[in-house]
Amino acid sequence: MRALPLLAALLGGCTAPKDSGDTAADSGAAPAAQVDPFRLATFNIDWLSPRVADPDDRRPRNNIDHQLLHSLIEEHQLDIVALQEIEGQGALDVLRFDEPWDSVVGEQGWSQNLAVLYRSDRFTLEDVREVQLPGTEWPDRFPLVATVRHLDGLTFTLVVVHHNAYAGAADSAYRYNQAERLREYLDQDLPDEVAPQLARSVVVAGDFNDDFTPLNSAYPSLEPLEAGDTWRFATRQAEAPTNIGYDSTIDHIVLSADMVPRWTERDAATGCHVIQHDTLEPWSNYGGGYGNDQNISSHRPVWIALDAALP
Repeated sequence: MRALPLLAALLGGCTAPKDSGDTAADSGAAPAAQVDPFRLATFNIDWLSPRVADPDDRRPRNNIDHQLLHSLIEEHQLDIVALQEIEGQGALDVLRFDEPWDSVVGEQGWSQNLAVLYRSDRFTLEDVREVQLPGTEWPDRFPLVATVRHLDGLTFTLVVVHHNAYAGAADSAYRYNQAERLREYLDQDLPDEVAPQLARSVVVAGDFNDDFTPLNSAYPSLEPLEAGDTWRFATRQAEAPTNIGYDSTIDHIVLSADMVPRWTERDAATGCHVIQHDTLEPWSNYGGGYGNDQNISSHRPVWIALDAALP
């Protein structure tokens, strides 16, 4: 596991400018190879621990549960996944994602760390850090931030979040405050930390614990990011709710304005895909898991396709 610095402000390097010379067509060179879109997802795995069949865990699982979690990600061809509720690197190890998979896991979130699981044959992650935002010290799930480099050239900033839960006034107010601090970080602090392109090309993904119809109408905690035209919730076009028990969309993918053109299905009514594992075999009502007849998580993974080939 990589050591992750916990920083409030960071210095970022500059990226090399694009070549302003002749195009391949002008120079007579062969055209560039086709670059397929990649799938970026977010998934709250729901209290994943490094233990097997431990009844003291919040959500005990055995090796069958682990295998189904692994196969869900593999079989739906997800390329880079923002994860929530991961109890350290050892928890991801039980899922047995071998090469070409790699991962980074936060350290500040006790049993609910944030993480990124990604295909190392398609991406590299750099400058991975946890960022403590003012006024959001509890429950210590500081955003996990990384520079993501697609091996075909696209570079962007990925911010993984997990905001406060519950609909009570105090919890909802705290969640709204988290969203405000996140927006301030993205608009004001991130541009001071990284090269301009990385401050403009941003994806925020994770469990926001709130729907577009707020769980508490007095604190519409998605509004701070939806205000203006800088950010777009891809999950406005989700084809199904993302949380099973509450039948709500609380897991989100948010794109900066510069990343929206890369979203290949941005004009489709259902251009944001929800993997409804609770209705799909073999992930639904399966036998042999720790609890039998269970689902692998109370959350459903959400993914969109992004084009790495656009200039």
